[in-house]
Amino acid sequence: MKAKIFGIAAALLVSSVGVADNHPTGDAAIEARQTAMKAVGAAAKAGDFPALNEAALASQIAFQADTTADGTLKTKASPAIWEDAAGFNAIMTQLIELSTAGDRAAFGTCKACHSDYRE
Repeated sequence: MKAKIFGIAAALLVSSVGVADNHPTGDAAIEARQTAMKAVGAAAKAGDFPALNEAALASQIAFQADTTADGTLKTKASPAIWEDAAGFNAIMTQLIELSTAGDRAAFGTCKACHSDYRE
């Protein structure tokens, strides 16, 4: 199951990198990231593991490129997300793994991410 999830995530990441022209920029990119993270929060609050897993995958993709400087919208995303992309992705990957397993420890990743990667 893990291999299947990571295969899907890898395919999404590769396909999204391959079609960079289709990625939103500026305010649209900021809105996409905010929408993805709100979905993570809503799914976590509801305890909905499948929705949490899906939202976490979408968030990981939405945060691939830092387009904050291109936009005018206020954002709580810290530059540390892109400066420490490996750390941010490690937390998101942990969230994906734990939510796939239906493990309530998935909810603990929220605090870790907010502490390090949110202003």
